[in-house]
Amino acid sequence: MRVAINLMLLGLAASQAAAQTTVEERARINQASLAVYRMHATYDEVRSASGSAIHLGGGRFATSCHLTRDAKGIRISRGPKQWPAHYQHKNVERDLCIILTREVPEHAAQLADVSRMKVGQRVFAAGYPAALTGLNIQYGTIRALYDFDGGRVIRTTAFFARGESGGALFDQQGKVLGVLTFKSRTGPGHNFAVPANWIDEVEMRAQGRVTLEDATTFWEAGFPTPPAFLAAAALEADEDWAKLAGFARDWAQSSTHDPEPLLTLSKALFHTGKLREAIEPARQALQFDPDHAESWFHLAHIYAKLNDSAERDKAAARVVALSPDRAGDLEELGVAARAANDCSNSAATSAGC
Repeated sequence: MRVAINLMLLGLAASQAAAQTTVEERARINQASLAVYRMHATYDEVRSASGSAIHLGGGRFATSCHLTRDAKGIRISRGPKQWPAHYQHKNVERDLCIILTREVPEHAAQLADVSRMKVGQRVFAAGYPAALTGLNIQYGTIRALYDFDGGRVIRTTAFFARGESGGALFDQQGKVLGVLTFKSRTGPGHNFAVPANWIDEVEMRAQGRVTLEDATTFWEAGFPTPPAFLAAAALEADEDWAKLAGFARDWAQSSTHDPEPLLTLSKALFHTGKLREAIEPARQALQFDPDHAESWFHLAHIYAKLNDSAERDKAAARVVALSPDRAGDLEELGVAARAANDCSNSAATSAGC
């Protein structure tokens, strides 16, 4: 069956340094996206919702639990074809449910090795928007990886709309890195996916457990212990930089060897005008992950503000080498990146190249 797929790649960087998607890459993503289906949840005679789901094989589908946890009926569909669900395993806290159908669709997804995920890598979000009939695919990059509950929650610039929750976040090889889940009010680029390694744990964690009627996902209000990265995002949205700096310091102390709280601290200091003080936590973040593209990007921004062209260009070159798709963003900041191979052909370290 032919499936209409709308491949709408968001604003590829105009810079010659920015990598372009290839015909082969688009073909892989188009093929992989055949494993993403539309999901319909019915709550009562009046209320219903639509979302997306990833076929894992054998009539097992991963989707977002915030859509199906209270559903009285669930069905999977593509075009005129429908597969009614007969059971679901719930892990509401992680916002993952496994839907079971007796009939088995043709296409199934492959899960990626999430331990190899890197900040800055290119990704593709695929799902069924509520307002469209066809599958929507959007391009982006990973902006952050947040340690939480035995996995790394993904923040990406790959946009997804209402109805696409439960869809797939693919790597460049067409393997599933995560399940599209929610968006933050912080602004563009704050789209979140839960990691693929959680998928196979849903049934195991659901055994012998009773899901409470008022159970909430980790990102919803009322969750007993909200993740630190969401609390930080709320402070960032409010532009409460002084409070964010204090919060990030505490976060860094409780989450050792994690670059994200250190980068958050650096950003908070930057926005309070403490540019030189902001350098140290960004450098510390790079000690934990020398290839953390966002820390290099932030350093390039700091050094540009300080008019330190030598350090600015070192940091900018690392950004281009690690995440070519960020080259256009450097240009928007007025940072002139050198050729990517200035660093990629050398023994680059967290101290520069």
